[in-house]
Amino acid sequence: MSSGQVVNRWCRASRGQDFPSSEDGARSTRARACALRLRRFSRKAAASRASRSCCFAPCADGLAFTGELVSSFDMAGNLNREWGEVKAPEWMSWHKAALLALDLGAGEPISCSMIARRPFLLGLAATGLSALMPPAAWGTVPEVVDETYFAIRLGNATIGQHFLRVRRQGSEVVAQQEGEATVRIGPVPVTRIRQSSTEVYREGLLHSLEIANESGYYEPRRRSITARAEGDVIYLVDNQGRDYEIPRDAMPGSGWRKASLQAPVLISPRNGKPREPAVHTHGTQSIETPATGPIEAEHWSLEGDDMDSRLWYEPGSERLLRMILNYEGRDIEYLRE
Repeated sequence: MSSGQVVNRWCRASRGQDFPSSEDGARSTRARACALRLRRFSRKAAASRASRSCCFAPCADGLAFTGELVSSFDMAGNLNREWGEVKAPEWMSWHKAALLALDLGAGEPISCSMIARRPFLLGLAATGLSALMPPAAWGTVPEVVDETYFAIRLGNATIGQHFLRVRRQGSEVVAQQEGEATVRIGPVPVTRIRQSSTEVYREGLLHSLEIANESGYYEPRRRSITARAEGDVIYLVDNQGRDYEIPRDAMPGSGWRKASLQAPVLISPRNGKPREPAVHTHGTQSIETPATGPIEAEHWSLEGDDMDSRLWYEPGSERLLRMILNYEGRDIEYLRE
C-alpha cells in the first residue's frame, strides 16, 4: 500500500467513512487527530524539508557536509507522543505494517529528512564566529581561573554544597558562587540557608557586588546586598536597605580571595555590613582535602566584628582549600572537593 493510500484511508477514517456505525464519537475524534498528524509526514511535506536535511560539522576549512540524514523515524511513537495511545478497531490492525513500510523500499522514509538542528548550528558557530567577530573581541573570551565545589559540613555530617567559579574576561575578574545547606534534627529539617553572589573586579579592586541570601526552611526570609564603585568610594547597601560609603579598596569577606585579607574594610557576605576584623597569619599547617590530599597550607584567621573564621590557602596561590566560619555559635566547615 502506498503512502498516498495510507493517508487517504486515514483521512476517510477521520471523517468516519470507514468506521462501523456502532463506533462512538470519541474514537472518531481521536482517529481524526491522528490523520491530521499523519498528513504532516506525507511525501510532499518530506520533500519540502529535504533542502533542510543536511548535517554539517566544523572542520579546518569551514563546514564539512557529512552526508548523513536523521533516520530514527517512528510514526507510531510520534503519534502516541503527540496524541496519546490510539486504540483502533481490529480492522485497522494493518496500520502498523503499512506505516513502517512507507517508502522504505525507495530508501525515503517519510520523516527521515528532518533537519539535525544542533549539529548544523554548532557548525555555523564554529566556522562563522571568527569571521563575524573582530579580532580584538577574541581577547574577551572568558578564561576560567578556578572552578570547584566545596562540601559544607557541620560536625561530621555533610549538610550542603557550595560552588565557586572564577573567570577572567578582558580586564575583569568575575567570581560567581552558589551554595545551599540544610540543618536537620534527625530527618526533620530545621533551617536552610541559600546564597548566591557575583563579584566583579577591575584592576584588582572591587567594581560591583551582588549577593542574594535566603534563610529559613518553612518561612524563608530573602535579603539582598549590593555594592558598586564610583570614583574613590564604594556605595554599599546592606540586607536591611541601609546605605554606606566605604573605601575604594574595601572587599567582600567571602574568603575565596586571599588578597581580600589585606583590605582595610571587609563586606560581610551574611548581612552586608562593613566590618574591620583583626587578621592573623599562622604560618603553614598540614591539612587534607578531597581535592589535594595531604598538603601544607597557609593558615589565616579573622577575629572579631562578627567575622570569626579560619582559612587555609594553597601555598603561593589564591586557591581557598578550607574554611571554618562561626554561624550562630556553630562551626560550619567548607572543604574543597
